Formats: sequence, C-alpha cells, structure tokens
Amino acid sequence: MGVRSIIRLFLFLIVLAIAGGYATAFFSRSACIDDAWGDLAPRGIRGHALGGTDRPLAKSDLEARVVGPFRVEVSYLVLDGLQSTVYARRYEALPWKRQKLSEEAHRIEAL
Repeated sequence: MGVRSIIRLFLFLIVLAIAGGYATAFFSRSACIDDAWGDLAPRGIRGHALGGTDRPLAKSDLEARVVGPFRVEVSYLVLDGLQSTVYARRYEALPWKRQKLSEEAHRIEAL
C-alpha cells in the first residue's frame, strides 16, 4: 500500500464518520424531542398571549434540527405578550445514548 492509498483511506474514513454523525443526528431528532418533553412537561410551562390568555406549552411546540455531526438542537418559544423567549437545548446524539450538552435562553423584546 502506497502513501496515497493510505491517505485516501484515511480521508474516506473521516468522511464516513462525519456522514454517519449527521445521519445519527437526523434520526435522533424525535428522540431528543421526547427527552426534552420529559423534562419540560412536569414544569407546566405556560405562555401568555397578547389577549391575556394562558397557553400551556405543548409537545408539538418543540422543534428539533441538526446542527452538526452527532448534534441536535431542540428549541421552543414561550410567549409573554408582545415579548417572547426562545429556549434552545443542545444534545449529543450518539447511536447508543443521548446527552444534554447545554441550554440557552434568548429574550426577544418588542419593537
């Protein structure tokens, strides 16, 4: 085996690992939503619409997207009148387990 063949094999394995990471993250989106919902449902999070009515957070409000190989972000929006807050959780989605890595909140102020 020459040096070029070894380099090609090495690059092929790297590309294969990255593609596998994206595929794993893609197929783990619903499982990450389930994990987030299992943590959020007992909290009874409620948003307040502009008219003053309370709106409880539903599982359908959670949205998951792939942000990198083996990385999934689950986000949801909580209304507070004209203002709202977007919450995002990042998960590491390996084939054998999922783990929450971080949680962020971004306040969106009214104009």
